[in-house]
Amino acid sequence: MDEYLDLSRRFGLLTKLAVAELVASAFPGKRLTWDKVLEGRFSVIVGRANFGKTMELKAKSKALRAQGQLVVYVALHKVLGEDGFEDALDAEDRSALYAWRHSGGELTALVDSLDEASLGTVDGIRKALRRLSNAFDWPNSDVRWVLSSRPAVLTEEVLA
Repeated sequence: MDEYLDLSRRFGLLTKLAVAELVASAFPGKRLTWDKVLEGRFSVIVGRANFGKTMELKAKSKALRAQGQLVVYVALHKVLGEDGFEDALDAEDRSALYAWRHSGGELTALVDSLDEASLGTVDGIRKALRRLSNAFDWPNSDVRWVLSSRPAVLTEEVLA
């Protein structure tokens, strides 16, 4: 199914990096809208397989672009499979990246499937994220990061 259904999702706010909390089926406390998530500099959206993380990030990318914002959607597993970072992007995302590099300012990076980066090995995840940070000249640039993952790979070692 490739049709997006806007469910007006709400996200649980976790302020401590605890694996046990990430795998909980329900998060107690505050629920955040997308607008609140995007106010932060770093966010990780955690959900089980087939819960719609990819569709949600792709749809948010289109919606933010329609508002005139610079947004790049990245399927993280593709970053490791290509020689160059830009080769892992589709045409719209590549154009957004080039526009951001030319004009500067703020960029929103929607990074999908942290769990699929090199089959969940810590070295593969770090390598893919290093390629991303180099491509975005981070931490020297103004990038807002939203990553998605299944909870299984978010171990203490990865979260450190």
